[in-house]
Amino acid sequence: IGTTDTEADGPDDVAIPQDEIQLLLEEGEKLVPGFRRARALRVWAGSRPLVKDDKADDADTREMSRAFALIDHKERDGVEHFLTITGGKFTTFRKMAEVTVDKMCAHLRTARRCTTAEEPLPDSGHHRFYWLGARLARREETLNDDQLICECELISRRRLESAMGQRHTQNLDDIRRTLRLAMGPCQGGFCIYRATGILHSVERLDYGAANSALLRFLQERWKGVRPILYGDQLRQARLDDWIFQGLLDVEHLT
Repeated sequence: IGTTDTEADGPDDVAIPQDEIQLLLEEGEKLVPGFRRARALRVWAGSRPLVKDDKADDADTREMSRAFALIDHKERDGVEHFLTITGGKFTTFRKMAEVTVDKMCAHLRTARRCTTAEEPLPDSGHHRFYWLGARLARREETLNDDQLICECELISRRRLESAMGQRHTQNLDDIRRTLRLAMGPCQGGFCIYRATGILHSVERLDYGAANSALLRFLQERWKGVRPILYGDQLRQARLDDWIFQGLLDVEHLT
């Protein structure tokens, strides 16, 4: 549920105030009675630029348009081959990319047909659009053929190794963004150390690099879990802590 909207002094000012969490819980309760008793997995905050709107009050960012603007610096500043795309939001990223590349092609005098609207979303398989049941359907076909690494998100070892091979990254958050690794109720409590071991093998990392990848991932997960530590999620966090501190002693990994 969300989002709230406040003006920030800088792009790194992404604190998550408790009063805003409580506000969202209260508003959710109005919409869905019992919402407060549901298990909250994670909270997040981010920064985005808004295009200056002369019709909006500077003190109220919610009144500013969420539209995007493409600035051609040749037209505005006399600087050639320099474009700025700003504003917008995640749901308009594809359109923003299309407009920007079309403008680039015009600058380069290259006529190319835009295929943005025809490209399927990642992980959509043969379906035209993303289907929520795709992962479960694939998993049921190979229940006994492949090791399950992330139970919450139904990620198999074969699929994880394939994503790692394609991304060639030492950052487990990159894999999370690709596969939703560790984004379920346990927030990585049961799967991320398995995934780290597989990353160590696929990318041929030494133990120091593998340990660093694990620690960075856990620190990022903690940022979103810490503000909502109550009820079931607090119990889950304590269990995760016993796993990572009691069994793996992650604070002393080198």
